[in-house]
Amino acid sequence: MVGIETLDFQDDVTSWILDKTSIGLNKKILIQSPTGSGKTIMMIDYIDNYLDNFSNTIFVWLTPGEGGLVRQSKEKMDKYCPNRKTKELSDILIGNFEENDTVFINWEKLTKESNNLSDIEYDYYFKSIIKKYI
Repeated sequence: MVGIETLDFQDDVTSWILDKTSIGLNKKILIQSPTGSGKTIMMIDYIDNYLDNFSNTIFVWLTPGEGGLVRQSKEKMDKYCPNRKTKELSDILIGNFEENDTVFINWEKLTKESNNLSDIEYDYYFKSIIKKYI
């Protein structure tokens, strides 16, 4: 990462996640921390380190809410890891997933009933993209 110094506890968390996910075990990991503690930065640092060690990987970063977190998280990754490829859902619809992509997607856009997706859009968004890669 460039342009930011992480704190010792953030480095410890990033190293721990990297250790747990690089040994081939399919584990679910939950990181819970107060607002402003740097969870986004820790995840960006983790992704950056993981991609340095393991190519042929795609990260799908799902966010809750109205969609502002997609932009905010992607902008932070673009700023601190300018050498990494980041995309949003619209980029995937035009193109495809590529090796070492980090794709930021708003979960509610895919799953909320009131989003008025047609059956065709829903099939493409959910079945073709998410189920294929997650």
